[in-house]
Amino acid sequence: MPANGAAAAPAAASPSSSIDSGSSNSGSSSTGGGGRGAPTSTPRQFGGQRPTLPKPSMISEKSRVKAVAAKISAARELARRLAEEKQAAVAAARADADSDRLRRSTEIAAAQAAAQAARADALARQLKRVEGARSSTSGSLTRLRRENEALKGLLLELAADRQAAQARLTELQEKMADLATSSMSGEDPLATLTFDIPPAAVAAAAVETKELPLQAAAAPAEAPAAAGLAAAAASAPAGVEPPSPVKSADLALAEKSKLAAHAAAAAAEKAQAEAVAASEREAAEAAAAAIAAASAEITQKARKAVTAPLPAQIQKYAADAVARGESVFWWPPEGLPVGTTARVYYNRCGGPLPSNAQLVLKAGLNKWEEINLYKLSRCAALLNSPQRQEWWEAEFELPAGLFKFDFVIMDKTTGAVDNNKARDFTLPLVGGPTEQQLLEQRAAEYAAAEAQRRALLAAAEVAIWEKVQMEAAEAAAEARVAFRERRTKELMAAAAQAVAQRRRPALATLETAISKAGTFAWVGGPLKAGAGCMLVYNCRSGPLAFTNSAKLHLGYDGWYNKEKQTYDMQPLSGSQLDQYNLPKHEHSWCGCMVDIPASAAVVDFVLSDRDGRVWDNNNNRDFHSSVEAAATNDSMVEMVFQAMKREAADADRAAEDRAASRAMRRVESKAQVAKRRREAQYEFLYTLPVTPPAGQSVELFYNPDMTSLRGRPEIYVRGSFNRWRHLVTIPPTKMTPTMPGGIGFLKATLPVPADAHMLDVVFADGEGVTAGFYDSNGGLDYHIPIEGGIGVMPGLKVRAAVLYCLLCWLNSVTVVGAQGGVPIW
Repeated sequence: MPANGAAAAPAAASPSSSIDSGSSNSGSSSTGGGGRGAPTSTPRQFGGQRPTLPKPSMISEKSRVKAVAAKISAARELARRLAEEKQAAVAAARADADSDRLRRSTEIAAAQAAAQAARADALARQLKRVEGARSSTSGSLTRLRRENEALKGLLLELAADRQAAQARLTELQEKMADLATSSMSGEDPLATLTFDIPPAAVAAAAVETKELPLQAAAAPAEAPAAAGLAAAAASAPAGVEPPSPVKSADLALAEKSKLAAHAAAAAAEKAQAEAVAASEREAAEAAAAAIAAASAEITQKARKAVTAPLPAQIQKYAADAVARGESVFWWPPEGLPVGTTARVYYNRCGGPLPSNAQLVLKAGLNKWEEINLYKLSRCAALLNSPQRQEWWEAEFELPAGLFKFDFVIMDKTTGAVDNNKARDFTLPLVGGPTEQQLLEQRAAEYAAAEAQRRALLAAAEVAIWEKVQMEAAEAAAEARVAFRERRTKELMAAAAQAVAQRRRPALATLETAISKAGTFAWVGGPLKAGAGCMLVYNCRSGPLAFTNSAKLHLGYDGWYNKEKQTYDMQPLSGSQLDQYNLPKHEHSWCGCMVDIPASAAVVDFVLSDRDGRVWDNNNNRDFHSSVEAAATNDSMVEMVFQAMKREAADADRAAEDRAASRAMRRVESKAQVAKRRREAQYEFLYTLPVTPPAGQSVELFYNPDMTSLRGRPEIYVRGSFNRWRHLVTIPPTKMTPTMPGGIGFLKATLPVPADAHMLDVVFADGEGVTAGFYDSNGGLDYHIPIEGGIGVMPGLKVRAAVLYCLLCWLNSVTVVGAQGGVPIW
C-alpha cells in the first residue's frame, strides 16, 4: 500500500470480487475518484498533511507513472476491502464470536484503504495539473515563434529593397541577442533599446500586408525585429522607387508567400516532432530492455531448485508457528525465490473461518495488481495434529517480475476471509526486482508505448489528410461543374428572354414588302440574313423630290433596342440603272449597299436629306422588309447565348475559380475541425483503425485516468450505432489493460455492422444498468465516424419544443448600430 495520498473514493460503486477457480484479473488503468457528480474542488483530507507538490521542472515520467501506479493500487485495494467487508457482513449473520471478529477487522481495513486511496488520488491529480500547465505554456511559445518566422518571410517577400531589409533584419537580431545576454545579468533588456521606425513606414507596411499588424501583435517575443524589417521594406534608398499600391496579382503573390511560409513551418514542426518521437521511443525501448535484462539476470542468479520439505520439517515448522501464535507458515522458511514453487500452510483453527469452509488462497500480486486463486487441501503430513490445529496447504508457482506477494484465506462458499486482522499475509520473496525497479521498467515501457501510439496516430492523421485533399479536389471539380451548369442555365435563360423580347408577337403584324413601285427596291440579289444587298430609292417619289441623294436610317426587328445604322445613298449611274432594270424617265434613283445581320428577321428603315431636315417615313408607318432565311428562335437563342458567353468568359472564369476555392476551403475547414476534435480526444479515446471500416471489428482504446472514471477498479463500455438508432447494440463489455499494472489505455474489441455510419459509446464502472459512475461526455456521448457503411445515415431529429425555443431565441436577436436595433428575423 502506498504511504502518500488524500481524497476518499466513493464506496457506493465498488463491485464485489468474483470467486472463480483459476485466476481472475481485477486490472484497471483508471486513477482516482470521480464520475457522476464528481466535485471540482480539492477533496476532503482523511489524515495527514497535503503531499508536497514538486516544481514543474522536477516532474519526470517516472514520477508521473509512479503516482499513477500508486493511485491504481490504492483504488484496487479499496475495492477489494469493501468487497470483503460486504462478504463479512453476510457471514456475520451466524452471530458467533469468530464472525463478529471478522466483521470488525474488515471494517477497519476498508477505512484504512479509503484513506490511502484518497491520498494517492490527490497527489496524482496535482501532478497532472502541473504537467498540463507546463505543456500548455510550451505549446504557446512554439506557436508564437512559428508565426513570427512566417511574418519575417512575408515581410521579405514584400520589401521594396530585399537586400536592405535582410541587412536590417540581421542587425536587429544581433541587437536582440545582445539584449538577451544582458538580461541574464539582471538588467532591463528594453530600457536602452530604440528603434528608428518612421510612422509613415509602419503605415505603408500595414497597407501592404493587410493582416500584418495582427500577426505582429501575436508574436511579442520577436516583434522589434519584425517592425524593423517593415521599416526597411518601406524606407528604400533614394534611388529605388517606392512600392506602388498592391494590385490583385500582388495580393495573390503575397497570399501564396504567406501560405508557403505557414506550410514550411508546419512541415518543419512535423518533422521535428517525428524526430523527437523517434528518439524518445528508441531511448525508452533501450531503457526498458536494459531494465528487463538486469531484472532477468538478478532473478536467474537468485533462482535455485527448491526441494520438497520432509514430513518432520513440516511438523516442526507447524509447531513453531502455533507457539508464536501464527496460523500461517511457508516453505522454504528463509524466503521464496521468484520463479520457483512455493508452498503455504494454513491453520484454520487459528483464524475466524468456520469448520465447514471450502478454503482457497486469494493472492494479490504486486500490491494486488493481479488477483489469483489457489486451491487449498488438507496437509497429509499434519493430519494427526493436536486439537485446535487443522492444517491446509497450497502449492503454486511464483511468477517472474514479482516484488510483493500478499494473500488472504477465503471461504469459497460464503466469501468470508481471514486477512490477518486487516493486515493481510505476506510472503518473503528472494531474487525479485524491487518496486522501484519495476516502476522504472514500466515507465520506460509506457514511454515507448506512448511514443509508438503517437507516431501511429500521426501517420493515421497524415493518411486522413491525404484523403481530405482528394475530397477537396473532388469537391472543387464538382463545384466547377456545378458552376458551369448553373451559369449555362442562367445565360441560356437570359438569351431566351432577349430573343423573346426581340421576336415579340408584334413583329408579325408589321406590313413588310421587298419593293414598292416607283419608291424603293432591294436589288442585286435576295434580301438574306448575313448577306449584303443593294437598296435603291427614288428621291422624286416623296418629300425628298428636291434632291438626288438621301441618307438611309436602318434598324432591325421593329427597331429593337432603338439601334440605328446610317448610310449615305449616292445617285446611280446609267449603267447601274440598266443593270438593275430601273426606269429612267422622271425618276431620280440613289442607292447603297447594306450588310444584313445574321440575327435579323425584319429590316426597318426611313430616309432623310443629308441635313436631316426632311424625312420620308412612309406616312409615319416606316418601311419594313422581311428577310429571307431568317434565323429561327432556337438558333437565335443559341447565337445570343454564345455571344453572351464570350463576353462574360473572363468574369465567369474568375467566379468559377472562387467557387472551386470555396468548395475546397469548406472541405478543409470541416476536416480541420474534425482533426482538432480527434487530437483532443486522442489523449483518452481512440480506435484502430482511426476511422473504423464498416463490417469489420474495431479496437477501442480508453484511458480513464483522463476522465471522470479515474480510479475505478473496472471499466465497461457499452454503445450502439447510427446515433443510437441501430438495431444492433453493444452490451456492457469489460475493457482489459494494455500494459502491466493497468497503466495507460484499456482495450475492447467491438464488432461493427455493415450498415453502420457512426459508433456511439459510453463508459461506466459496472456492467449493470445502475452502475454508479458514468463517462458520457457530459451527456453528449462519444461518437466516432465509420467509413464504408451501406445505406444512408439517418438524420438527427430535433424535438419540436427545442426547435421552438431556438426560433424564439433567434427572433430575439437584434442588430445594434447602423440598423437601429431592428430584429433580423
